[in-house]
Amino acid sequence: MKIAFFADNYLGQTGGVQNSIDRFRTGLIEFGHTVEFFTDDDPVGHKKIAPHIHIIPAFTVLALGKQFQPLRLPLDFMPEGLKKFKPDIIHAHTQSPLGFLAQWTAQKLQVPLVYTFHTAI
Repeated sequence: MKIAFFADNYLGQTGGVQNSIDRFRTGLIEFGHTVEFFTDDDPVGHKKIAPHIHIIPAFTVLALGKQFQPLRLPLDFMPEGLKKFKPDIIHAHTQSPLGFLAQWTAQKLQVPLVYTFHTAI
């Protein structure tokens, strides 16, 4: 199965959310699935550091300091990497605008959407 992960936290940053997502991805790959990751071009650390990571251009709408993830809006609603990947399912790991983009994309591609919430508000 081809699975597209959407999240605003991943490799290049340190924390429980990132570790959880990476372990989940590793486990799915061990079971024979293909997992690609879609994230924004957040200035705090996302870089194209692996071939499975796709950067979605975005701009900062609101930043509340270093302890909070900035609110960023994606500029590309159907990234080229996503069109080529053609996922069977989309998994949103965030309630940020990238989570809404995941929902919109799942509807547009007519594939199921799974959502997990990793952090208490």
